[in-house]
Amino acid sequence: MTDRLLTEQTAQLAGPRLKILVEQDLRDFRSFMRNKGKSPHKGEGLAKLTTENYLSRFDQLLRAAWVLEGEKTYPITHEVADRLEEALQQDQIVRSNDEHYSQSSKRKFQNTLEKYFEYRSDNGGGSWTPTYQFEESASRETDYFRRDERPKLREAALEIDQLPHYSSVDPTERDRIKQYLAQKTGLPKEEITRDVWNAHRESLKIPSLVFTALDAALRPIEVEESTTDWMRLDAREIHIPKDESAKGRENWKVALTAATTRINKRWLKQRSSLPKYDGRDEIWLNRQANPYTSKTLNDLLDRLLQETDIRTDNRDLTWYSIRHSTGTYMTEEEGLGQASDQLRHKSINTTKRYDHSSVEARSSTLEDL
Repeated sequence: MTDRLLTEQTAQLAGPRLKILVEQDLRDFRSFMRNKGKSPHKGEGLAKLTTENYLSRFDQLLRAAWVLEGEKTYPITHEVADRLEEALQQDQIVRSNDEHYSQSSKRKFQNTLEKYFEYRSDNGGGSWTPTYQFEESASRETDYFRRDERPKLREAALEIDQLPHYSSVDPTERDRIKQYLAQKTGLPKEEITRDVWNAHRESLKIPSLVFTALDAALRPIEVEESTTDWMRLDAREIHIPKDESAKGRENWKVALTAATTRINKRWLKQRSSLPKYDGRDEIWLNRQANPYTSKTLNDLLDRLLQETDIRTDNRDLTWYSIRHSTGTYMTEEEGLGQASDQLRHKSINTTKRYDHSSVEARSSTLEDL
């Protein structure tokens, strides 16, 4: 797990002295969540991603508290927690674009405060009881990619950033593409040689990532933490070790299609020749040589969707929509057992959320009627 406990914005606001105090407390808070944050009495910890989400929301709450209080005090007290909750209720705490938080988001902030005071209580402090009840809006079925949209995502992955042959464009077009590659790679434009051009023209990184995600229903945290030793391509599998799985419970063997396997074999060969990956074991790095995160994966998905005719209006399509799609159709085609194994669920009850009829299946039934 990363040792970065505060965003740069919060760290600068805290200053070097207070930052030391806050980071030590958050380090202990993180340890509490990972070791027993799910059930302190049973010693059951929270998943890594859940822990990071709590820390991210706490970072936002901390900045909001300092604004509300007009001073940088720490730790957050019960009185400050009450004022934060009231500020959420009255929409005094808003998003960076000044939009109000949804009831669901407010509830997540409230949960974060509760979790923080669970940690404080575990260390001799007092628990905190919320005052407001943020009602969840009526939930709707999570959007997922339909069966006919899955090949469109694969096609977009093969086409995105596809450059023409170096010799096939005129000097004006070549100069424009070199400028694009300079921005993408961080190299000066004059260093964009034919070799650099061809390396990007032939890259299979995005196809490898997207094809694997569609097969394996990869969560963002699994993309971020995936390493080359996960790939068992001779068996058409990826192996996710217990210590590196999102839920941290079991070793998982996840099936891949023949097409995904072929692309991954070629990508790993390409990857071994790229300086950016020297000394690194991540399967995929973004253009800044960082592992992909939920945000950068959603940014990539937005770019892929722009290359397709997939309808996005009135749909909330995120990276998790890929996972939901795989779960939905595996359940529909082969039942809960296979879907549970492929999605890496310890309990089949978790997989039951995907046990619903697809739009296509219902349409077919209506036609039969």
